[in-house]
Amino acid sequence: MANRPSKNQKRTQWNRKCREKLAANIRKIHQHLQGHFVKSDVSFTARINELEKTEESLARELNEWKAQASLESEVRQKAEEEAARMKITVKEAQEDSRKLEGYIQKWKTEAKESSDDAVKCREVIGTIFALLKDFGSSIQ
Repeated sequence: MANRPSKNQKRTQWNRKCREKLAANIRKIHQHLQGHFVKSDVSFTARINELEKTEESLARELNEWKAQASLESEVRQKAEEEAARMKITVKEAQEDSRKLEGYIQKWKTEAKESSDDAVKCREVIGTIFALLKDFGSSIQ
């Protein structure tokens, strides 16, 4: 059975992916902003407007990331709850199976004892018939 990553390992992987995406976005913004600062003919007001648009865009993207993280967190929580319920169901099924195995063993033992008793009864009945036959012969 392959080792499955623990919750902490999954969380660490998820955090690493988020940091990588954040770093990539920061690089894009840096490149975007560098292009604006190189232009010498851009007025100060135009740069402010551009930065405000960039800020709005980043705020929207941040909200999208937050919403996605929240959704993924809810999905993960539901999956963990379902896994816990499934573990309980498996434990209950194993307990039921163990009880049924006990019942089966009990009935096997009782069947064996009944079979042994039937053999003994046949032997006794055979002996009784033999005695009755001898008794009947001696009466005649």
